[in-house]
Amino acid sequence: MDLKQLLTMLQGVSGPNSSGEYTAKCPAHQDRTASLTVTAKNSPKDGKERIYLCCHAGCENSAVMQALGITAKDLVVNPEPAAPAAKKSGKGKRPKDNSEFRIQNSELNDGEAPGGLVIHQAVEPVKEEKDELVPDWDHPDRVYSYTDENGQELFQVVRLHYKDGKPGKTFRQRMHDPKNPKANRLGYVNSVPAEIRDVTLYRLPNVIKAIAEGKPVFVVEGEKDVETLERLGHCATCNPGGAGKWREGYSRRLTGADVIILPDNDSKGNDYTGQNHAYDVALKLRGIAKRIRLVDIKEACPELPEKGDISDMVQIMGDVDAMDALARQVAATKDFDPETVPFWLTPQEQAEKLYGAVKGYGVENGAICTVNGNETKALCDFVVLPRMELEKDDGVNVSKYFVLDGWSAGGRKLPRVSVKASELEGMNWVTEKWGFDASLTPGSTTKGKVAWAVKKVGQMTAKRVTEYNHTGWRKIGGKWCYLYHGGAVGMDGITVDMGDALKNYRLDGGGARGFDQIPFADAAKESLRIQDVMKEEIGIALLGTIYLAPLREWMSQTDVVPAFALFLYGESGTHKTTAAALAMSHFGNFHAKNPPASFNDTGNQIRKKAFLVKDMPILVDDYHPVTSVQEKRQMAATAQTLSRAFGDGVDRGRLNADSSIKANTPPRSVAIITGEDLPAIGASGLARYFILDIDKEDIPVNKTLTELQENARQGWLQKAMRGYILWILKQADGMPERLHELFLQFREDIHRDSSGAHDRAPETVACILIGYQMMLNYMRDLGVMDTDTAVKMLRHARRTLVDASRKQTADLQSEKPTRIFLDSLGELLSSKQVALKDLTAFEAKDPPPNEKMIGYMDGEYYYLLPNVAFGAVQKLCREQGQEFPVSLKALYKHLRTDGVLRLPEGENGNPARKKRIGNRTERLLWIPVSELNGPPADAQQQKMDMTQVDDVDLPDEFKD
Repeated sequence: MDLKQLLTMLQGVSGPNSSGEYTAKCPAHQDRTASLTVTAKNSPKDGKERIYLCCHAGCENSAVMQALGITAKDLVVNPEPAAPAAKKSGKGKRPKDNSEFRIQNSELNDGEAPGGLVIHQAVEPVKEEKDELVPDWDHPDRVYSYTDENGQELFQVVRLHYKDGKPGKTFRQRMHDPKNPKANRLGYVNSVPAEIRDVTLYRLPNVIKAIAEGKPVFVVEGEKDVETLERLGHCATCNPGGAGKWREGYSRRLTGADVIILPDNDSKGNDYTGQNHAYDVALKLRGIAKRIRLVDIKEACPELPEKGDISDMVQIMGDVDAMDALARQVAATKDFDPETVPFWLTPQEQAEKLYGAVKGYGVENGAICTVNGNETKALCDFVVLPRMELEKDDGVNVSKYFVLDGWSAGGRKLPRVSVKASELEGMNWVTEKWGFDASLTPGSTTKGKVAWAVKKVGQMTAKRVTEYNHTGWRKIGGKWCYLYHGGAVGMDGITVDMGDALKNYRLDGGGARGFDQIPFADAAKESLRIQDVMKEEIGIALLGTIYLAPLREWMSQTDVVPAFALFLYGESGTHKTTAAALAMSHFGNFHAKNPPASFNDTGNQIRKKAFLVKDMPILVDDYHPVTSVQEKRQMAATAQTLSRAFGDGVDRGRLNADSSIKANTPPRSVAIITGEDLPAIGASGLARYFILDIDKEDIPVNKTLTELQENARQGWLQKAMRGYILWILKQADGMPERLHELFLQFREDIHRDSSGAHDRAPETVACILIGYQMMLNYMRDLGVMDTDTAVKMLRHARRTLVDASRKQTADLQSEKPTRIFLDSLGELLSSKQVALKDLTAFEAKDPPPNEKMIGYMDGEYYYLLPNVAFGAVQKLCREQGQEFPVSLKALYKHLRTDGVLRLPEGENGNPARKKRIGNRTERLLWIPVSELNGPPADAQQQKMDMTQVDDVDLPDEFKD
C-alpha cells in the first residue's frame, strides 16, 4: 500500500511537517496525544520505498501493525527498486513532482490532531528545488560547533550563502574527518552520520549541567537564538536541521529537564511551521522531561513580526525589557497539555474550539450561542476570549480583574478590556466598554449564560498574573526583591505597573542604550559627584536622603521609621528643583519638568502616591506664594497634611462604602519637598521638615552640572542605585538590627551635641546620616574609596548636618506659638489697633474708640484680657492669610512652658491670675513687659551654643 492508504486507516492524523513526517493516534493503545509518527522514505538497504512507523509511547511495531490488520509486506510501497535519487540541490530536498500535494486533513478520517485540533490545514504543492543554487562552502557565514558531553567537537552546522551572488542562504552540516576519502582540502566531509547527528543537541555540556543543577533549559529553533539566550544568562539548546527534525535521541538528552520551548512566530501562511515544530517537541518530551512549557513569545512582545524569534524580540525590546517580559510570560504559562487549544490559531478558530468544549455552548457566525442537539441560539453578537486573571496588589489591598479580548460577529477586533471580577456576571461592562459594537440578546437568563460560558473558557485559557502596584522591597515566594515600574531587582518575571503618574520610577535605564555596560563602580563615582556640583550641605543631605530610602523597609521592622521630609527652601531661580530632580534620577527618568508630585495635586493624591512609592523618595515640588487667600490656605493645609503624614507616618482613617474600616495606607516613601516659601504651619509642623535655605549661588548651572545631568539621563545614577540595592539584598537578613543599632548610636551622639534644638532634630539627622554612611559602605566595598576616606567623609557630613539642624532650630524660634502671639501683640500695639490702659498714669484713661482695649499695664507687667487679646491676635493672623497655629488653651501651655506666663500662686488649672483694677478684681494673663519690649540694653541675650561639634568616635561600620 502507499502512504495515503495507510493514513486513511489512522485517527487524529496531522502533517506532514517539513521532513515529510505525519503524526497520528497509535491504534495499539488508548492514545490521546498522537504519539505515532508515520513517514515514507527509501530503505538504505535495498532502495525500496517503505513506510516507517514509530510509537513514541513505546508500542512495538508488530502491535501497531496487528491493530491495523497489516503485515510488514504491506509497508513496502514499490516492490521494484526505486529509481536513483535526483541530485540534491538548494535546501537539499529530493525534487518532487509538482502534481504531488499534501494530503488534506479532511481526507484523513476526522482530520483531527490530539484534542480534536487541526494542526496543518494548508494544501500546497511541494516546490521544486532549484539546481542552480550552489552553496559557497569556501566562504561560510557562520559556523556552529556541536560537541559531545565533554566539549569535544563532533560536527558543525554551517550557514552558507550561494555562489555567484545569488540571493538567500542555506544551512548545511559537516564534520572534520581528514582520513575520509570524501574529505575536502580542509579535511571536512559535507555530511554527518545519523548515529552522531541524531543524538547531539547544540551546547550539550551546558544542557547537561543545567539539568543537574535544576535550572531550566530553553529549546529554540536555531543556533542564533541559543546564543542570544546564552548571552543573557540562560541555558538554551536546539537540534541540528531546524524545524521538523526533532529525533528521539534529542528527547533522551533532556531526561528530567525543566524544558521551556520558544517557538518562532510563524503564520498560517507557512503552516505555523515554528509552532508545530515546538508542539512536536513538546509531545515527544512527555514522560521524559520533568516539566514542559510551550511559551507564546508573541504575547510577551506584541510588536514581534511574522516569523520573528527570541532574537528578534531582544532586538526590538532591548536586553533588560525582553528578558523581563519573557520571564513574566514563562511564569504565567501553564504546563504543556496537548488537549488545550494551540495559542497560534486565529482567535476565531480558538473561540470555536474553546466554547465548543463547554457543554451546551458553542460559537456560530462569530457569536456565543447555546447548543441543544442540532439547534443553536445566539446569546449575543460577539465572542470573548479571556486572556488573564489579574490580581493587583499594592501591598495592602488586593483586587481581582479579568482581562478580556473580544470580536464582533463580523470579525472586527474590539478593544481589550479589564473588568473587575465582581462585575463580570452583571455584564454591564459590555455596553460600558464596547458601546454599540456589542450587544446581548434579550432574555432574563442571557447575562448569566454568557458569563458562565466566559468563565468556563477562562478556566482553560486565562493565565494567572499578579501585578504589583507599588515599588520597593517585597517578599515573593519567600525571597526578597526590590520592585520598580516594569520589573524587580533580584527576581525575574515580576509584573509591576505604577500607572502613568508614577511610571518614571525605574531601575533598568528606562531604555537608555548601554545601560547594562555601565560598571557599578563608575556609576557610584558619578553619584558621589552630586556633592561637587552644589553647596555641600545640600549635596550631603540629598545623598543621605536618597540612599536612606531603600533602607526604610528594614528600619520599619524595628519600629524606627524615618519621620521627616527634606525641604529645599529658596526663591525662584535658585535651581532647587534641578538639584532635587538630579537626586531623584537615582530612581528613574526624572528632571525638573516632571516631578512625581507637586502642590498642584490634592493632599489625598500626594498621600496616595507616597503610599505606592515604597522605599523610594518622592519629590513634591513647588510650594509657592499665591495671591488668593483661599489658595494660600489650601496650600498651607496640604503642607500641614504632608508634615504630619511624613513626620508621624500615619494616614487618615476612612470607611468603605459598607461602613467597614478601610485598611490604612500611610506614606512608605522618603519625601523631598521644594518651595519658594515656608508654609505657615507653626513650629511644630515645620519641625517635621529638615529645612535647607538655598541661595542663588548654592547650585550653579555650569558645565559640570550639565554633564552630570546628561549622564543621569543615560541611566548612570540608576545604575548606582541598582548596584546599591543588590548590595543590600546580599545582607538583607541582618539589615534590620544593624540599622537599629546604628540609629540609636547616631541619635544619642547627636542629641548630646544639639542642645537647644527641637526634640525631632537628633532623629532626623541620625536617619540622614544612616543613609549617607550606608552609601559610603557600599562605595568602599566597590573599591571606589578606602576606609580612611569614608571615615573622613562621614565625620564631615555629621558636622555639616548638625550645623544645618542648629540653624533651622534658630530660624524656627519665630514660628513658635508663644513668639507669634507676642510679636503679633507688639504689632497691634505699635499700630494702635489695640491699647492697654496704663495703671501708672496719674489718671488712668480709657483708650480712644478706634483702639480696642485688650488689658492693662504698669511698669512691670502687661495684664491681658485672655479672650479679647487672643481674639485680636487671631484676627490679625487671618488678615495676613494664615491661622493662628493653636487654640487659646494650647497657647496657655506654650506660654507656661516657655516661661512667659506668671502663674497664679496657690491656684491650679486656671492660668489667669487675679489683679485688683480700681474697685474690682479681674483674672488676667500676667506677662512681663520685657517679653514684648525685649530685655534691658545691658542684659546678655542668651544664645544657643553654636560651637563646632567634637569629632567623637563614629559607629564601627568601617572597622570590619
